[in-house]
Amino acid sequence: MLERATAHALTEALRPLLGADAVLSTDGNASYWTVAEQLKVESGFFVSQYHGKGGNGPWHVQSVNRYDSSLKSWMTRFRGVATKYLANYLGWRRLLDRFKDNLTPEQFMFHALRTSYQ
Repeated sequence: MLERATAHALTEALRPLLGADAVLSTDGNASYWTVAEQLKVESGFFVSQYHGKGGNGPWHVQSVNRYDSSLKSWMTRFRGVATKYLANYLGWRRLLDRFKDNLTPEQFMFHALRTSYQ
């Protein structure tokens, strides 16, 4: 969680996380364009519109809405999540998304106990 979403803060937060082959998909905030340029990664953005075109390909607003809806549905079972633990829940969800139905207990423990992905 960042206190301020400045281009500098975003760049420093994302630098250790994005590989050279990453694609930074964002909203239309111009700070992210600077981040993509500084980190030398491909970028794309979506623009939410009530009428007309809402994005292009993987940056279509409906793709983002679908993931948002899926995440909210999954999190309802927890009946509220403390903000300080939100990153843990999001990591858990990413792990489930990555492995689908093939996640073994051993893989889950390996990733849960891992302190870094660098």
